[in-house]
Amino acid sequence: MTTNRIQVRCQFSDTLMHIQALGETVNESSPYIRQYGMAAEYRIPQELNEWLSTQEATKQSPASGDVLYVPVELMQYGDVTQMLIKSSPEGTDPLNHPLGVVLNMKTASPAVSELLTFALANDLITVVIGEEPYAVAEEVLGEEE
Repeated sequence: MTTNRIQVRCQFSDTLMHIQALGETVNESSPYIRQYGMAAEYRIPQELNEWLSTQEATKQSPASGDVLYVPVELMQYGDVTQMLIKSSPEGTDPLNHPLGVVLNMKTASPAVSELLTFALANDLITVVIGEEPYAVAEEVLGEEE
């Protein structure tokens, strides 16, 4: 059995980030549903794409069996949800966070909303109490392709 997790592909396209979420399916009628859970693509800034492409993949794709992904953590601070992608040991320096890169998640986006619902149902969101979200300038995840 596969461990529930969220992972992002290191190299996918110039403008999109591919996220796989592994776990029990939440919404059987979702366009993002996969045999292993769900998958979706999100528009990302070029700088983030370049950073992701330098990271060393450590997680296997349940779709292909290839090692193409790095793990992702989701943190919820009240009404703000953030995604943390940690730098890999062989990757480049962190982008906008001491550990890698943090993205604010645009919950109005259908693909982000679906990912968050899936993550909540599969216990993949860490609820942070008594702390403020990490301050990021512009990186927002929420424009799906």
